[in-house]
Amino acid sequence: SRLSVVDGDVRRPMLGIDPAIADALCRRLDAVVHVAGLTDFVPDPRDGVAVNVRGAIHAAELAARTRGARLLHVS
Repeated sequence: SRLSVVDGDVRRPMLGIDPAIADALCRRLDAVVHVAGLTDFVPDPRDGVAVNVRGAIHAAELAARTRGARLLHVS
């Protein structure tokens, strides 16, 4: 009951989460856990930047919209 899994896309702002869902989550989040990343060691550079760089930025932006939720980023 304390864990919510939400479908999204790290390549999109706010992790691609529907705005209404993101607003509701941001009011009650304790942590944003970001473990998304490409595991291909030779990805298309556009995919690598979109997922591995912008994805981390988008996760941080979501955490920043909360009331002090922690961001856990695993690279």
